[in-house]
Amino acid sequence: HQEMPQAVEGKSQGFQLWVNLPKKDKMMPPRYRGITAHEIPVVKEDDAEVKVIAGMYAGTPGSVTNLVVDVIYIDVTVKPRKFFSYTVPKHYTAFLYVFQGLVKVGDSLASVAPSVILTETQSGTIQVSAGEGGARFLLVAGEPLGEPIAWGGPMVMNTQEELQEAFVAYQNGTLVKK
Repeated sequence: HQEMPQAVEGKSQGFQLWVNLPKKDKMMPPRYRGITAHEIPVVKEDDAEVKVIAGMYAGTPGSVTNLVVDVIYIDVTVKPRKFFSYTVPKHYTAFLYVFQGLVKVGDSLASVAPSVILTETQSGTIQVSAGEGGARFLLVAGEPLGEPIAWGGPMVMNTQEELQEAFVAYQNGTLVKK
């Protein structure tokens, strides 16, 4: 593993996102991109602060690029009892991972538990309202690949047969390497 985050003042918080690749790219050499807080562009608005990790927000590109597929990955902090909205391309699938506070998205309510809210928007716009203490969440969206998924442990392939072949290659030391 290349992930070796360092604690700052005794605290460390991080999120790891794995991106499912199209079938034609699944066996490409693996890539890892660790980023620190100071590398992430921040967009400050009246009611929210948005850290743009990947994709685009308000004309600001994220610090993570070249992901093979287009991904939106933003870290949003919304002030108490305020609103945040974001227009996701209509054909994208999106989710919110709430890790601080309370939010409401349509009829879905999520607490600090951590919680995940899957969104299905016809308009393409996700509207979030924060509770009394404000809220912080990740908004992640991407275009569905429209391919079958076979998943096991850290590997995602398109069929169970491909998944078994990948595990055999891994055990033999012949799985794709950098």
